[in-house]
Amino acid sequence: MKKIITLALCLLMVLTLFAGCKDKGNDLVNATDYLINMYQKTGKDEPMKIEMDKDVLSVVTVDGVSYNVEWAITVTEGASDAVKIAESATTNCVKIDVPELSETDILFTATATVKDEKGNKETAEFKFKVFGVEIATDEADVETILNDAYALEQGKSLEGEQTLTGKITSVDTPYSDQYKNVTVTIAIEGFEDKPIKCYRLAGDGADALAVGDTITVTGTITNYQGTVEFGQGCVVKSVVKGDGDAADAPADESKPTTSSKPTTSSKPTTSSKPTTSSKPSTSTGLKLVTDTNKILKDAFKLGKNETTPYIAQLTGKVISVDKPYNEQYGSVTVTMTVSGKNIVCYNMKGTGTDKVKANDTITVKGVIKNFYYEDSTTGKVEFTYDEASQTEVVMIKLVPGKADTTKLSIVDSPKTGVAYKFGFYQEELKKDIFAAGGMNGFYMATTESAGAAIDVYLEKATGGYYLYTKVDGKKQYFNMVSTGSHVNAVFSDKADMVFTYDKDKKTLISSKELEKNGEKATYVFGTYGSYTTIGTSSTKYDTTYFCHFYK
Repeated sequence: MKKIITLALCLLMVLTLFAGCKDKGNDLVNATDYLINMYQKTGKDEPMKIEMDKDVLSVVTVDGVSYNVEWAITVTEGASDAVKIAESATTNCVKIDVPELSETDILFTATATVKDEKGNKETAEFKFKVFGVEIATDEADVETILNDAYALEQGKSLEGEQTLTGKITSVDTPYSDQYKNVTVTIAIEGFEDKPIKCYRLAGDGADALAVGDTITVTGTITNYQGTVEFGQGCVVKSVVKGDGDAADAPADESKPTTSSKPTTSSKPTTSSKPTTSSKPSTSTGLKLVTDTNKILKDAFKLGKNETTPYIAQLTGKVISVDKPYNEQYGSVTVTMTVSGKNIVCYNMKGTGTDKVKANDTITVKGVIKNFYYEDSTTGKVEFTYDEASQTEVVMIKLVPGKADTTKLSIVDSPKTGVAYKFGFYQEELKKDIFAAGGMNGFYMATTESAGAAIDVYLEKATGGYYLYTKVDGKKQYFNMVSTGSHVNAVFSDKADMVFTYDKDKKTLISSKELEKNGEKATYVFGTYGSYTTIGTSSTKYDTTYFCHFYK
């Protein structure tokens, strides 16, 4: 009898043990299922579309038990290093870092490995796709397209769709209200001997086209009975009126509004920047370039107050709205980032500029300038009004982005080597402002989006700390420079300023006094009034918004 009872008890213990193991396994599976339910928005084999960086959980809690999640990326189509796992500003998350703009599609699998404290693990795979951005034809391709087009045999067409920009030389068939199209002939600048007919051209603005207008057309080029033309189905993508009135807009959007009043500037009166002309326009005398790599290379090699000798077209993500939309002049000033480079869009006009916000993706046309204030030692690369060619800055496309809901808190005791955001709470505007990298004139460029802000780090130094960020993997240090009349914030490859950390103000203070107009004082990074840029300010002013570390 005792043996039977003993065997029964042993059996019960074994069953209990198995039950416990099964429960523990179920919790791990449940944690994994939680991730699947959160991130698998489509069928298992169908990749999910991803357009921007995505925060994913690095810790999952089920019934009070936390499980660590490790993420790995496998790119199956596209550059192997195009997508990475990076640090996130959100607690208990990591970031899937994807290219903001890719010319080709990228397919990748994100694998989540969920682990418990005993080393047991479950995995889940998520397939994503980054869709390539359609890049318009740049001037280097125009000659090839036209030569190939004029080499076509009758009845033959070029493979795929082409995009060309030219001036209308004739309206061959007036606009038809019934069929919603018009036939015109265009001449491409520099290739006037190879005109292109646009047969039954449709799209926004087609009803008002006239000789002298400059238009961008997309469609299939064919040789129809000896005439080289865009065939039926071609679409007008943008219009610049021959009298200077711009009507730049994608075919699926309304035309941008124009202003009959000159654009004014809220910048200091010492600026040498000219005011804009009375009507928004993109010059018909300058060629259009859309090659992103070429534009960025040229723009960031410009000398003091030099401009690009062409109209540039770039697509980027807005990181900050620097000057709010002005209803009187129909313009807004924003900073956008393109392939890691920050470019200001100064007094930008066009449909939708009253709605532009951080995280939106915009396409902008205009002349780029390396703008210097009269006594500035550093420039600011920006789209700006070009007086010589009467070219204004025009937004031709707006893709709204998701609002950044990331919430960060001020860190009381920041540590060396840890990634933080650097900024302040602007009380007058009731919003957080963060350093976004690069300079905006005398000041640091900023953003209201924590996700778009740069990571900053403290580095131990004799007598205090250095402050730096990373650009292309290299350290770029925050420094302060005295010119005698100003104390300016600058970025440089070498650390020249040691800072001490004030625990009461929760900010960095220069370890030595700097001179301005004969007075010496210690300085902090920050701003005052209703400004949103980050500069330097003397610690003797109580009205300064000090920059803090956020996490």
